[in-house]
Amino acid sequence: MIHKSNIVSEANVKPFKHREAYGLIGLMDCGGSNIIKLNEQMPGVVKIIATARINHPEVKARERSAELNVPLVEMDLIKFEEERGIAKGDYLKSLRGENELGIDKSLSSEKVCSIRKEFCLKFKEAIYKKMSEQDLFRSIPVFAAGFMQLLTDDFVNSFTILNVHPGDLTKTDADGKRLIVGDGWRP
Repeated sequence: MIHKSNIVSEANVKPFKHREAYGLIGLMDCGGSNIIKLNEQMPGVVKIIATARINHPEVKARERSAELNVPLVEMDLIKFEEERGIAKGDYLKSLRGENELGIDKSLSSEKVCSIRKEFCLKFKEAIYKKMSEQDLFRSIPVFAAGFMQLLTDDFVNSFTILNVHPGDLTKTDADGKRLIVGDGWRP
């Protein structure tokens, strides 16, 4: 189930001091324009690009990796889950407790969540491996730059993540539904 988020008072927020020399990891699932902008403003700051959406025509992770001459970590979340009987959207339905809304009856919410957890663990380990190969500190920040997948709390808590979604997430339609969504975060 989705847990209620905790509101942390400003007095209890610990500032993150980023050392530009350590760089950052760009987590992307689209064209990568945010990654390019970050690298233009701080040349050489992007050290690794990672994506979980590799067979989509809009995803330019390979091109951005080559363009910036940085390593790429790519794992196909959709294929990983489809091979295990999970359809697109089942994870979010499981988090919301919506099993009756189209999730294969042979899969429980717990099973769906455990498969996403397995994927996120493998994705995290692949990023850690690439960080080790690049002699990077595990404390460098991850910029979720148009990353569209919901990740487990273990993955999210393993990094300092900044969501730099390119759109205004506060724009809504007449019914209050957000017009632009991504990264599973509320603005």
